[in-house]
Amino acid sequence: MNNKKNTLKKVGIIAAVIVVVVAIIGLNVYNYAKDSGFVERRTVAVSTENYSLSQAQMTYYFYSQYQSFYSQFSSYGMDVSTYIDPSLPLTQQKCTFSNNQTWYEYFMSSAISMAKEQLSLCEAAKKAEIELTDADFDSIDSAIDSMETQAKAQGYSLRAFIKSQYGNPVSENDIREAMKLQLLASAY
Repeated sequence: MNNKKNTLKKVGIIAAVIVVVVAIIGLNVYNYAKDSGFVERRTVAVSTENYSLSQAQMTYYFYSQYQSFYSQFSSYGMDVSTYIDPSLPLTQQKCTFSNNQTWYEYFMSSAISMAKEQLSLCEAAKKAEIELTDADFDSIDSAIDSMETQAKAQGYSLRAFIKSQYGNPVSENDIREAMKLQLLASAY
């Protein structure tokens, strides 16, 4: 009887250890998937017949819209913080240009519109048999090199810089792919 209790106790301890190990592994896999943009890269946000943008690429478009807004207002000597409070999430701030949207909704709407327009232009480029040139690829490489130089000047790796500028799920490859579509749309 005592032997049976000891065996059950050992089985219970082993089962508990296995559950804890599996939970730790699961948590690490979840955190990796979340931090690496794994899910966002596999989720299509906008698509046409031949082209698509992942959620990670849409995040790049979103922050590009935000940075463009910020840059445009700053170039006129205007203080953007009069419109957007940098200490609050964009989802919690009403857009001053629209009573029924937050700043997040405003920039996301702009990003989606831009993405749809670009993908439509890419479809037209494909029908017109327009392709990217070596100069286009060199332009993308140059933009990434410039980003890397800027990152190093600020003490960041390229990955950390991209994360700080465009959010967690965006990678160098997401930016490259988005730039290809932007250049193809422009070429048309």
